[in-house]
Amino acid sequence: MRFILACLLSFSLLSASEYLGANSQSNEDFEAEFNTQNDNNLFDPLSGYNELMTNFNDKFYEYILRPTAQGYAYVVPEMARHGVSNFFENLFFPIRFVNNLLQFKFYNTLEETERFVLNSTMVF
Repeated sequence: MRFILACLLSFSLLSASEYLGANSQSNEDFEAEFNTQNDNNLFDPLSGYNELMTNFNDKFYEYILRPTAQGYAYVVPEMARHGVSNFFENLFFPIRFVNNLLQFKFYNTLEETERFVLNSTMVF
């Protein structure tokens, strides 16, 4: 038993020393890749558009989507929200059903069918 433990310990130390040696090389490569001198040569022709769209999306989310979602959650009872969620889940049932059939995932097809039937008939 001691022999096996000694072999395992030796092997793990040997593996760790090899890993650390390779890791130091990869750290040097990583630092060289992200050196600040290389950033001056990069050109992004869509940087203005990307910045504009990011700012728009952030403001739209912060000032329109978030308050709307919070108001919806405050006004509509949880049971009704769950029903609306089930409705939209059921809209995509045919797509998921055919997708699972075409992939021969019959168990997932059965689960989708069960979920569709329960969401269509029962209220939780």
